[in-house]
Amino acid sequence: MSRSIEIEKVIDAPVDEVWRAITEARALEQWFPVEARVTPGPTGSIWLSWGEGSEGEARIFHWEPNARFGWGEDFGGSRLATDFFLESRGAQTVVRVVTSGFSDDPQWDDDFHMMEGGWQYFMAHLQTWLERHRGMTRALATNRRQTELTKADAFARIIRGLGFGSPPSARGPFDVTTAEGDRLTGAIIAINPGVQLGLVVENLNHAMLFVEMEGKKDRAKPALWLSTYGLDAADELAARMRRVYDGALR
Repeated sequence: MSRSIEIEKVIDAPVDEVWRAITEARALEQWFPVEARVTPGPTGSIWLSWGEGSEGEARIFHWEPNARFGWGEDFGGSRLATDFFLESRGAQTVVRVVTSGFSDDPQWDDDFHMMEGGWQYFMAHLQTWLERHRGMTRALATNRRQTELTKADAFARIIRGLGFGSPPSARGPFDVTTAEGDRLTGAIIAINPGVQLGLVVENLNHAMLFVEMEGKKDRAKPALWLSTYGLDAADELAARMRRVYDGALR
């Protein structure tokens, strides 16, 4: 038996714009990976990278412009398929992403929920980019290194550094002040308790912030990704976020 992840968004953008956002390398880099390469067409390929050790190439199996885009990849001894389905509704587009092929064996639970949390965040990021920052280039600040901390400890420390009194347990509004004095307000749009947290930071021109605990349970590789668009003093904000990250993991 297998299980799948399915997430749907109604995005205020025409279907051709959404198609470009999910199939063109430069557009993908504004909301999804750090780097992308796409060889278009039904026998093409897609290469995505979030940095050294987190990259891979997959064959494209579905290429139906403005309707369906999908690829397949080997993952942990199984074959996973990821498909985007698009449906035009005038000026809006219904976007549904489905990742299938996960074993229902409990040993796959962590990987399944990590990918589920990731897609919750990235689909919200896609929507925010298309509705508010379309055509803009993101400024991406990445903090990511190996530690000797457990995932639970590393996550709790970073969340405290961001100003949360305790790790959030549900989606909804937030208003916090980081250890560096930056006020962040907006909405929690993705959550995998103790492992992942995705935020839309509305008072920073709808910036996107994602915290994720990579690595093994007893030796975390915490990641903090901050994506800003057209924000004044973005470099200074990125430097303060790095200090929050480093201070939390001391």
